[in-house]
Amino acid sequence: LAGVLSSPVYVAADILCGWRYPGYSFANQVIRELSAIGAVTTDLWVRLLQVYAVLFAAFTIGMVREGRSNRRLRLTSWLLVAFVLSGPLWSFVPMHQRGEVFTWTDAGHIAMGGVMVLLLSAVMAAGAGGLGHRFRVFTRALVSVAFVAGVGTFAYVPRMLAQLPTPGVGIVERIFLYAFLLWIGVLAVALLRRAETPPRREA
Repeated sequence: LAGVLSSPVYVAADILCGWRYPGYSFANQVIRELSAIGAVTTDLWVRLLQVYAVLFAAFTIGMVREGRSNRRLRLTSWLLVAFVLSGPLWSFVPMHQRGEVFTWTDAGHIAMGGVMVLLLSAVMAAGAGGLGHRFRVFTRALVSVAFVAGVGTFAYVPRMLAQLPTPGVGIVERIFLYAFLLWIGVLAVALLRRAETPPRREA
């Protein structure tokens, strides 16, 4: 249930902070700019993401328990543990707002983003075969779109470093991240349905 709730919380944080950020463009700016150093929405973003983090951590604990009897889900659960543990690392490499001097923390932020693309793609790929044929087909299609969008986001890095406009970067990045959030929601619902289904009795 925490997994089902976590994704809408993240989306709500994105939308609410975007509305509260003067002049912010969902199409042309990345999500992490909502929590950039000096941004008016940084405090709000942190508070909302704390709620997301608690829900996602609870879901991950449930995944670890579910994975005891399923090799695919077991690998997926430990990759999710790595994702949860990586959360605090973002605070050590905050990005600056556009127009400010590029520092080592901005470089670290970009590097962390690259690691997240690989990690979240690996989570979906590992979990593809954990819940049957339909879930596997759904995951393969979604992970393909997500990985391409995630890699495509980094095509904008030179323009960001040069302080140039980045038309479409917000759309591309959100395709990647929202695909992962959708996958988590579907996975959580599938696990709930499996838990509610009574086991078949042998003849």
